[in-house]
Amino acid sequence: MRLRLLGLGFLSALFYHLALPPGPAPWLGWFVLIPLLAAFEFLRPATRQTLRWLALPFGLLWGTLSFFWILRPLPSSDIPAAMMPAALLILVLFMTTIYALAFLWILTWLRDRRGSHTLWIAPLLWVLLEWVRGSGVFAFSWIHLSQTQTTEGGFLAPAGWVGGLGLSFLMVFFQVSLIKSLREKAARWILLAFLLLLLIFRVPTHQDSERTVKLAALQGNVPLELKWKREFRHENFRIFTELHREAAEAGAELTLWPETAIPIPVLWPSYQAHELQLREIARNSGVPIVTGVQGMEYDDKGALSYRNSMLLLGREGSFENIYSKARLLPFGESTAFLDPVLGGFHLDFGQADFKPGGGERVFEWEGLTFSPFICYEMGLSSLTTLSVRRGARLLLNSTNDGWFEGRQLLALHAALSPMRAAESGVPVLRCSNAGITMLLDSRGKRVVELPVGERAVLIAEVAIPSRPSLYARTGAWLPQLLGVLYLLGFLLVLARTSGPGGRIEAQVDS
Repeated sequence: MRLRLLGLGFLSALFYHLALPPGPAPWLGWFVLIPLLAAFEFLRPATRQTLRWLALPFGLLWGTLSFFWILRPLPSSDIPAAMMPAALLILVLFMTTIYALAFLWILTWLRDRRGSHTLWIAPLLWVLLEWVRGSGVFAFSWIHLSQTQTTEGGFLAPAGWVGGLGLSFLMVFFQVSLIKSLREKAARWILLAFLLLLLIFRVPTHQDSERTVKLAALQGNVPLELKWKREFRHENFRIFTELHREAAEAGAELTLWPETAIPIPVLWPSYQAHELQLREIARNSGVPIVTGVQGMEYDDKGALSYRNSMLLLGREGSFENIYSKARLLPFGESTAFLDPVLGGFHLDFGQADFKPGGGERVFEWEGLTFSPFICYEMGLSSLTTLSVRRGARLLLNSTNDGWFEGRQLLALHAALSPMRAAESGVPVLRCSNAGITMLLDSRGKRVVELPVGERAVLIAEVAIPSRPSLYARTGAWLPQLLGVLYLLGFLLVLARTSGPGGRIEAQVDS
């Protein structure tokens, strides 16, 4: 029993790893939990066996395979490599293992009290745990089950109806139905109805207009060890000036530069020469620019505070709008949440210490409405859908990936953009300093993508939707309502199938 449980737990973790980007098999996402759920349903281990030999191996291996990249920081990133094994352990425990244990413990606890129909609550329980992991100060949605569908061959269409969490629900529901259909006749009809529902979900809920926009993203591939040095500023401007000129000559109507592409506070009086230089780039080309800059201002205590900002320059070089990142990456960009614990003691994790900002999220320029999102913010569905409801018909995502070796981190982070595009029904232009830079249409399909680690310009035309997705228009209340109805239906089934003693009498088709 122990070896079988251990093997099935490891098998689910391996499926998950192969399905998540950059894995080769996104279709495996629809079968990730089958080994776990099959062990739960057919082997029926006791609670301790479930947690020790099934949930624990699954959570530990799933987390280790998902976060192994953190052990390989680039020397130029200034990230203390000696701290990374401890960081990996924390991530594995608090981002995967604790959720695997909670998921299977709750299922086992319910099964021991309510009987054979318990497995049907698994989709709702899984999504609830994903919602918890994707909320709060440490919100992290990179490894949600639905993220497995963001690469070529994945099935993202339902996201426009029910969002990313709703897609995770559908994926778990399919696996539960498949397992239940092996024994129960009613489950076979449920499985058939579900497959027909997936056909309906293929119908897009957004509507593209005839208007198209030619966009450009500048992948500067600026070395991290040079980017912030004073003596490199002239060369940095030269790189992006040439890339911007190339985009303008190709007919781009708007160019997007990476996060902190201009790593200085150009709006501060001391940097007026750099401000004029940036204005001149836009004015000489006649093409608007959205670029990452460093923001700086005095805080309430009179001290200078730095912000991670995005700036819009018009075709005449005028400063049209600015947004400062409101949701900072824990540890990477801010440790303010540790102040109550550390009593003001400062920890340096090798990155900038920014202050959260804000400002107008929806920019408008010559009839085009768009919203900038900086790095980590693209993982927060509530922010993107809110912007779309406020009128944004294009999402811009600037990032500065390149702190760790290998492609796994890049692929996992970049997978957030296809999900947000399919979920909201609007295109996404993603610009990264070294990659992954890409344009996604309103269904989350990759229109064009630049090679990683090259200095290049992405130029492509994309249709601007006249109407966003159903999920964005309804403000996500529809999947929440469906979740409540599903829970009520589950409780009704339990009530109708309870025996005299309050337990469930299994109804198995032999």
